[in-house]
Amino acid sequence: MAGELIRAGWQPRVILTPAAEQWVDRPALEAVTGSLGQTQLRAPGSRKPPRARAIAVVPITFNSAGKVANGVADTLAHSTMAEALEEGLPFVAVSMVNQYLASNPAWAQNTKQLTGAGVTWVSVIDGTVGEPQPVESGTGSALVEAFDPAWVSRQLPPPPAE
Repeated sequence: MAGELIRAGWQPRVILTPAAEQWVDRPALEAVTGSLGQTQLRAPGSRKPPRARAIAVVPITFNSAGKVANGVADTLAHSTMAEALEEGLPFVAVSMVNQYLASNPAWAQNTKQLTGAGVTWVSVIDGTVGEPQPVESGTGSALVEAFDPAWVSRQLPPPPAE
């Protein structure tokens, strides 16, 4: 995903939830972006990173959507998403929620709230834009293999000139 954003002219800053750390190949991420990704707030007195210009959450989980929709900013990733909504930044999310969690009434409420706040939902299944589609439990590896990161970059505006 980061490589596609770079090709599209963006300078991605990768922020991981603590749960995402176990799924990311950090040396590969560093090879593409020059960074291992960030999971923690910066240390006091350290240089503040530049403000985000857009947000791409790939994937957004049931947990993260619920937290952000309900104002829970207990990690760097969640607070960054919450701030982006407040700032009205372009915000693209790729839902990776199985059919069981998608049937939970909280999912419909949270996605409606996030959509109303400006989130553009991109299907992990086929790249279509619209309401988030549930995925069949156990199909994650196949979906990741078939996913085209350009589906996300096409939904972002052109990057700002530096």
